[in-house]
Amino acid sequence: MSRRFDVALLGYYGFGNLGDDLLLEAFLGLLRDAGVPEDRLIVFSSTPSETRSRCSVQSADRWSPASLWAALRRSETLLYGGGGLFQDATSLRSAVYYASVAHMARMAGCTPWSFGQSFGPFRTKTGEVLSRSAVRRMSVRGVRDRRSLEILKSWGLSGVLTPDAVFSLASEEAGSEKRGEVLLVNLRPWPGDLTIRAAAEAGRLSEEAGIPLVGVAMSAGDEVLLRSLRDSGTLPCADIFRPAGMQDVRRLWSDAAGSFGMRLHFCILSALFDVSCTAVPYDPKVAGFAQDMGMPCFPETRTGERRPRRTARELGGEVRSEFLNAWRDLRDGNTAHSGN
Repeated sequence: MSRRFDVALLGYYGFGNLGDDLLLEAFLGLLRDAGVPEDRLIVFSSTPSETRSRCSVQSADRWSPASLWAALRRSETLLYGGGGLFQDATSLRSAVYYASVAHMARMAGCTPWSFGQSFGPFRTKTGEVLSRSAVRRMSVRGVRDRRSLEILKSWGLSGVLTPDAVFSLASEEAGSEKRGEVLLVNLRPWPGDLTIRAAAEAGRLSEEAGIPLVGVAMSAGDEVLLRSLRDSGTLPCADIFRPAGMQDVRRLWSDAAGSFGMRLHFCILSALFDVSCTAVPYDPKVAGFAQDMGMPCFPETRTGERRPRRTARELGGEVRSEFLNAWRDLRDGNTAHSGN
């Protein structure tokens, strides 16, 4: 059977989340560097028309079973492109959805694989069993943190560990020498009082340094939260911005003297632009990244084991090299990158 596409790309795309939008940009670049033509790609998105317009690639509705099946039947592989897709900490629906698509891909004769994934955390046995069943069927398993690698090992599976795929954008984005005098802050909705305590700490750091606090919303929910905290007087932000893409990101981080935030990709962007960052780990993936990068964490005062520092360019080179290896192994039928 002749297949129209080499790769169907699936992630949390089309939801207006900046981190996932940057992941999509990163994977399109990695696939291009691997020699996959744009007309041999299709992206599953919550807003396919917007994705087609913005990225100049074919896109299908991720919520339509008919569209999913048709695209998978026409694609050689299904790539789970970055993010924390297989987990049930936010909702069991995430594990159910992504596991269902993996099984659908196998039924359609389309080979599933992953790169730059986080697996877990799992709050329910159902979420873990569904995810393990789906991940077991992947020909290549690429993860972005050690905790995910340990989860794979506990399932009797192996994979390859690389930095987050957004670091592949470092060749163009890293190394800005301009430094401004603002403290960037990112907070996200989260149960409990962590967000309120973090807001108070950001205000304290801003006052202590004598520089303005600028809010950075990575999603619509972040923006609502930041504006609410500012209006209530809890977070004294001079401005609040919601970056639309890398051009906005570059401008914001080039003006930053430091950063303080919750979202993983907020911390990654700070590392990408060599801006000193304090992470607020609401999730194990953020704690793991902070430990790997030697970032201080709030409310903890220590960084844990400090690992050898690598530049954003070095991390980006590692991502690109491992992705090319994974793609070659996949195309050659050699699944050494995944193991059992």
